[in-house]
Amino acid sequence: MVFQSALSAVSSSIRAFARHCLGSLKARLLLYCLALTLMLSLAAVIAAALHLRHETSKYFDTVQLSFARQLAAWDTDEASTAFSQNLPDIKKSRRNGHYDGDALSFAVFSKDGSLLLSDGRKGRRIVFEDKGSGFHDVALRGDDDKWRILWMDSVDGSRRIAVAQELEFRSDLIFEILQSQLLILAAFAIVLCAGLFIVITRALSPLGDLKAELSSRRPGDEKPLGTQGLPSEIRPLANELNSFFKKSGAMMRRERSFVSDAAHELRTPLAGLMLQSRVAADPSCGQDDRKEALLAIVTGARRCSTLVRQLLTLSRLDDLYSRSRSSDAIPGMSRGAVCFKKLVEKALSESMEAIEKKKLKVESSFTDGGLAIDDGYPEMAFVLARNLIENACRYSLPESRIRIFSDKKSLMVENACRHYDKTDRARIGERFFRPAGQQEDGSGLGLSIASAAAAIHHLGFEIKVDDSALPDQAVFRARVSRI
Repeated sequence: MVFQSALSAVSSSIRAFARHCLGSLKARLLLYCLALTLMLSLAAVIAAALHLRHETSKYFDTVQLSFARQLAAWDTDEASTAFSQNLPDIKKSRRNGHYDGDALSFAVFSKDGSLLLSDGRKGRRIVFEDKGSGFHDVALRGDDDKWRILWMDSVDGSRRIAVAQELEFRSDLIFEILQSQLLILAAFAIVLCAGLFIVITRALSPLGDLKAELSSRRPGDEKPLGTQGLPSEIRPLANELNSFFKKSGAMMRRERSFVSDAAHELRTPLAGLMLQSRVAADPSCGQDDRKEALLAIVTGARRCSTLVRQLLTLSRLDDLYSRSRSSDAIPGMSRGAVCFKKLVEKALSESMEAIEKKKLKVESSFTDGGLAIDDGYPEMAFVLARNLIENACRYSLPESRIRIFSDKKSLMVENACRHYDKTDRARIGERFFRPAGQQEDGSGLGLSIASAAAAIHHLGFEIKVDDSALPDQAVFRARVSRI
């Protein structure tokens, strides 16, 4: 149990360390570079070993062949004297130097298999073969190790010559060469690891600077991040962050202004409701005054209800706009084809009371069926059409005309309105803006809602006020068009 607990603890520590390492970009880069280096080094060592084995075999086979040819070309008269002598043991006459006694051994046999001459070591153990010439990998007499033996006949054909080399000697030589190369590669890997650590650390230092700058920022800070000196891979990230700071800052300013204006707009009707409630609740209040106060309460409540509805609609449109730009799904919002001719007709039927009250004349013209969208939000498209019609009905001069023009590319609603100075004209369409002297009920959100509804359908929204032929009135135009 103790061993299992210790093994589990070690395993958990290893996994935690691996997660920590893989969670660091620097560690990942270093690990990947080292893994790639090791794999390439291993492949290089394997390729070098195969090539070295081939070249070493070729070299020693050539040495054996050259030595055998020398023995084969030995003159018979000179050889007879040498064959009557015993060669000294090479180990007894060894002087300074480095060599391996198993590098080469030889033996000279007569045709009947009698040993005539050998190097006095392994040569005596070579087993005689009386047929064929060439290389053979066999074991010596009384030796389990494999030897590579080259057999060749002498020039006069009276002798059989054998030159042998132990195969283990070749393997040891290859291993020693590869061992030295592996030591060099190991040293290279250590130096490479240190170099990669320094290089990666310096290469990732801009990320550390970027992190430090981001951690020191306060909410709402729109100051752009410095992009000078950033690598090309990181610069787009910094640019996107700067764009995000700019957008979020504008959104926060808009929300603060929205909340402030909403609070201001609600303060007045709520204060009126409280005042009229006190008047109606006063026991000394007359019947007519109480009735007037109750009517004022109803009017104020209706105004608050309309304002709250418009605020909720505008907030919903802002959310829809942000979602439509990011391609996020919009829950509870159906999509489909939108025909503005039908929506305008529906909005006109809902505004018929206001049209009849002001004795307005409505002229409409829809060329080729008018503006239509194949894939839109029918509910929000109706909000757009309704607000344009309501705005035209509310602010049209009595007994004037409302003209509606639409084709495949645009929808325009035109009405006669009172004259506005240049300052007011520039601000028409701003949230909660109501020109001075405005007598009509409203909160200044209708055109803002229409603009937001057009934006989520990727439509342009334009407001224009022009002077008319009459000095006491102007022409108001609200136009929605394809971008």
